[in-house]
Amino acid sequence: MKTKNLASILSVLLISLAFGHAAAQGFQHADSLRITYIANYGALLQAGDKRVLIDGLFRQGVEGYARVPKVLLRDLEKNRGPFAGADVLLVSHPHADHFDASSVAAHLRKNSKAVLLSSQQVVSATHKALDGDANDRLIEATPEWKHREKRTVAGIEIDILRIRHGYAHNYSLHNLGHIIHLGGKKILHIGDAEMISENFALFDLPAEKIDVALLPYWFLTSASGSKIVRELIQPKAIIAMHIEPAQVSSISAEIAESFPSAHVFTRPMEKLVF
Repeated sequence: MKTKNLASILSVLLISLAFGHAAAQGFQHADSLRITYIANYGALLQAGDKRVLIDGLFRQGVEGYARVPKVLLRDLEKNRGPFAGADVLLVSHPHADHFDASSVAAHLRKNSKAVLLSSQQVVSATHKALDGDANDRLIEATPEWKHREKRTVAGIEIDILRIRHGYAHNYSLHNLGHIIHLGGKKILHIGDAEMISENFALFDLPAEKIDVALLPYWFLTSASGSKIVRELIQPKAIIAMHIEPAQVSSISAEIAESFPSAHVFTRPMEKLVF
């Protein structure tokens, strides 16, 4: 009888310990940084009750690159499901595979707490699409090339970096990089940045100690891009994005050779926790 009672007590203790450990893990997880892939270079960043959407609200896209699946686009624009309650909407630049003014406007109309923080070009296009609605929730920040601005929106600190877009015919576009401070981590997103040292050197990103860099894949598969990542960014973790669906296998293999610890986002709603 004593043996049976002892066994029962031990079982209860083990279950209690396991439950306590799970609860503690769950508590830690609630405040952890979670990054969810949407499509192309778009992601949802979450930590605790704070949410940031970056480059995820677009409709048409660009031929060859991943588009937002229709069911996800509906949820994004209607402010529901996993995308409900975003605090900040960020847009790196006004290309169709990163931004659609009507899509951003649709979300702003449904989500009364969301604020758009972006360049003059993006804010102007969104202002027109809103036609008078929610214009008090549009914040413009357009630093000069190689300069930065710091903003705090909804309690989220964001550094806005003006980084030139790749290729001369795109130089007139306002391409923004962002350092997002969330969940005690720093997340870097650089838009379609040109792969030149001059774009990054003055920001002293190694001193920022970037925890997670969301990077266009070509920064990981080219000599010039890889040099920038290793010398001028030096992130603790890398997530490769902006990958053409038709080339997922070959590009993933190339990335694995140069940056074996990098994660490759290719499946909508794929999630990583840091």
